Amino acid sequence: MSDKQRQPWSTARAYGIGFELVCAVAGFTVIGFWIDRHFNSRPWGTLIGLALGCIGGFYNLLRDTSRAFGRGEERRLPAPGAPAAGANGSPPAGADKRADGDRAGRS
Repeated sequence: MSDKQRQPWSTARAYGIGFELVCAVAGFTVIGFWIDRHFNSRPWGTLIGLALGCIGGFYNLLRDTSRAFGRGEERRLPAPGAPAAGANGSPPAGADKRADGDRAGRS
């Protein structure tokens, strides 16, 4: 798939992630403001709501961007001397055999 075909989805997903961040911050701030008005505790409810919104919003932002860029999956380089992984991440054919031709577990 070319970059131009993937770009609209990536752009839409980026806007969605940004919208989630804004909504989390705004939503918790509004809830904190309501608590302030209801319990007459200004400015603590708003500040706590703002802090919770930022924490939750940035948590979602980091989680979604790590998924979008494939960092949620483990990607490790093979150990030196180990056979490289196949195209789909599975070991290549014959990787379970030892270098001398014997199967692992046999002496």
